[in-house]
Amino acid sequence: MFSFSLFKPEAQLELSDVDARLARLSQSGYRNGWARRLCELALQARREGNYGVSALLCRGDEVLLEATNAVFQPHWDSAAHAEMQLLNCWERSVVEGRFKARELGALSLVSSLEPCPMCLSRILMSGVRHIYYLAEDPQGGMVTRARHLPPAFRNLMQCTDHGPLRVDSGYSKLARQLARHGLAQLRERLVAQGQGGQAL
Repeated sequence: MFSFSLFKPEAQLELSDVDARLARLSQSGYRNGWARRLCELALQARREGNYGVSALLCRGDEVLLEATNAVFQPHWDSAAHAEMQLLNCWERSVVEGRFKARELGALSLVSSLEPCPMCLSRILMSGVRHIYYLAEDPQGGMVTRARHLPPAFRNLMQCTDHGPLRVDSGYSKLARQLARHGLAQLRERLVAQGQGGQAL
């Protein structure tokens, strides 16, 4: 039986309270706008039965593309982290002619939770050079542990601007709580899937 070391307990987030909490947070400045949208999307992902994580691809203050975690719903997909979904959408958009591939280096990828090793590796290989997140992930985040990346990826990381997004701290707290919501049950489903069980 797998045992995960979970975060320190904090007050359980009630998903029904999120809209009211968002209404109380600052809406000034485009970065707070990004943060608000990330929290709205993370809430959507959680309500759909997935991890409460989301990501945006932005040009200046304009949100070009958005994505949510979709590991469990609509079907099991272990690679369907929000950042992976976002980059899949970007690459489809390039093929369709909506964007030019060379534009990516000037865009910002912003996620509600610090990217994991899989996502950070893909982000770096994609050519994204501006990587931000609302909440650190001490259990699985890789940006804060970039010094442990293999040399080729450390070199790519040195070409990036990265770190926490500077926004109203209430957004960061809410993003962290959304990412942690139902985490124990979701991890049990993840382990069951790996052992040949069915994702519910």
